[in-house]
Amino acid sequence: MPSDTDDRTVKTAAPFGDALIGRTLGGRYKVESLLGAGGVGAVYKGQHLVLGTPVAIKVLLAQHMNDPLVVQRFLREARAASMLHHPNALIVHDFGQEDGVAYMVMELLNGQSLDHLLGRRKPLLSVARVARILAQVSDALAAAHALGIVHRDIKPANIVLEDRLNEQDFVKVVDFGLARIVGTPGNLAPLEEITLHQGSILGTPLYMAPEQCMGTAISPATDVYALGEMLYEMLTGRAPFTGRELLAVLAAHVHQPTPAVVRPDGAEAVPPEWLKLIADSLEKAPEMRPPNAQEFRNRLLGVYQTPSKPPPGATAGREAPYAPPAATGATAKPFEGRVAVWGGAFGARTLLEAEEITADRATSLAEVMALPATVVLLDLGRDAGPAIEALKALKGRAG
Repeated sequence: MPSDTDDRTVKTAAPFGDALIGRTLGGRYKVESLLGAGGVGAVYKGQHLVLGTPVAIKVLLAQHMNDPLVVQRFLREARAASMLHHPNALIVHDFGQEDGVAYMVMELLNGQSLDHLLGRRKPLLSVARVARILAQVSDALAAAHALGIVHRDIKPANIVLEDRLNEQDFVKVVDFGLARIVGTPGNLAPLEEITLHQGSILGTPLYMAPEQCMGTAISPATDVYALGEMLYEMLTGRAPFTGRELLAVLAAHVHQPTPAVVRPDGAEAVPPEWLKLIADSLEKAPEMRPPNAQEFRNRLLGVYQTPSKPPPGATAGREAPYAPPAATGATAKPFEGRVAVWGGAFGARTLLEAEEITADRATSLAEVMALPATVVLLDLGRDAGPAIEALKALKGRAG
């Protein structure tokens, strides 16, 4: 379980001494052992005494309990994360304060951070693996943006990768400590605004958007900037904007053009659409970027047949190289009653009673309707209604 700063920062001595070990918080969470600690908080392994399940317990370090802003940030993280119910976002079960301890009870993760993977990965990640990881990150952020939540600290250290059964690189987005509620879409009840010092600079310098560097208004496009930076780094092995000093890094974000994406000789080709996505995501003006993580995800996965899943042949042991999509206007081959995928959602598979999903790609509903004996499932997240209607309309044509 990564700490609130860097998953590689682990201290052997508990930040409260051994006072928390063996203690029960909230009447049902027993603290068992220290997992890691950073400058602000520490994470312990614990157990839910009623359910008997393992949990992670994050606590605010004792020396920060008298700082109202730090306590507010900690509670904001807990509240923001608890609002978000998404498979790729860290689950927060409970939080509170008790006898001088502010705590947050979370699911216990068993994996490595993307930061750790990038630090030891040579050669670079395959394009397929980059797509698989960032699709899940952007999907979690899209759910947050739909709730009016901006993470504000998206970086490789806050992305945890788990291997679950036959699924490699299952993503969990963690650390909503800088998250901010920027709107109340839908019927979401508004939360009280937590005000920080005017002009505060919050974030991690290598991954901060220009508006963060300048302390101005943030939006979902702020997270999109960080997604663009991570895409750049995963493809090149380095962050786009660096410097020897903090001010140099901040100035680079605000003033320097995005450097070209340079891959080592012999490296796998990068989809040209991704080069444009990086350029657009790293625009200095927020309004010039993709507006939110859903749009980033749509563009990221536009070159693949099945978004959020590995391209054909991409498994834990074998990753398929990027293959350009068919030329516009190309005649799609018949599917002979098998299921074609436009997107990567598989929730309506039972509607079709199909046993397999092909790797064939449909790029529009018009193309879908032109395919013989085909049923199609779209990946439109919460807007899946049109996809289900399309399935119902086409089901009778499936062989």
